[in-house]
Amino acid sequence: MDWIPHVSLGPFLIGAHIASADRFGRFHESESEHDVLTGLVSHVSQDECTRLEVREGIIESVSSELDFRYAGDNLIGRTFQDVEAMLGEKADEVDPEDFSEDPVIVDFSRHGLQLVINRGIITSATCY
Repeated sequence: MDWIPHVSLGPFLIGAHIASADRFGRFHESESEHDVLTGLVSHVSQDECTRLEVREGIIESVSSELDFRYAGDNLIGRTFQDVEAMLGEKADEVDPEDFSEDPVIVDFSRHGLQLVINRGIITSATCY
């Protein structure tokens, strides 16, 4: 799925109503420990590779563990350094010590992007 920063991942638009996602596949609500704290409800695809975080019916973020393309390249499976090069900028406040344990969560807030890194490889990406 193609990512447009602060706008969408594939057909899933940030700021759209969750009902708009129904035409692109079946999603089910997932129980999550952060629901009570943040008011977010997770909607997960049948293959569990795509997650929509929704508050009051509105999509606030879209995550993928399989397909997250920017400028034709999939971020999933790439290294952190690859992504910095693709975006042409450094991530927000990254401490090299962070990379000593998995998972590592890295933000590129200017792009509305959060990455989960395991063993040096991007395993999940979220746009917001």
